[in-house]
Amino acid sequence: MRTVRDFWLHLTHRKELVSATWTNCYLDSKERGVIFGGLAEMASKTCIKFFIHKHPSEIHDDGYVFITKSRGKGCWSFVGKQGGKQVCEGL
Repeated sequence: MRTVRDFWLHLTHRKELVSATWTNCYLDSKERGVIFGGLAEMASKTCIKFFIHKHPSEIHDDGYVFITKSRGKGCWSFVGKQGGKQVCEGL
């Protein structure tokens, strides 16, 4: 029987794979570098690991992160899993 401590240790060492893609407006290598750097930092500090797809049609998951440029509203995204395409606006 696992203890509560064993349960939490298991969770903290497990990585959840999250699919992500972005709009074609991020064609600049510097912008893509900023995005990759941010995703890598999040992965290093949380239980999330991102799997990058070049196009949304490649994604066959229940939900995924769709990174797009802000339309003058600043950076934002809903908190928690929404299901389907989850928009993350920024830069």
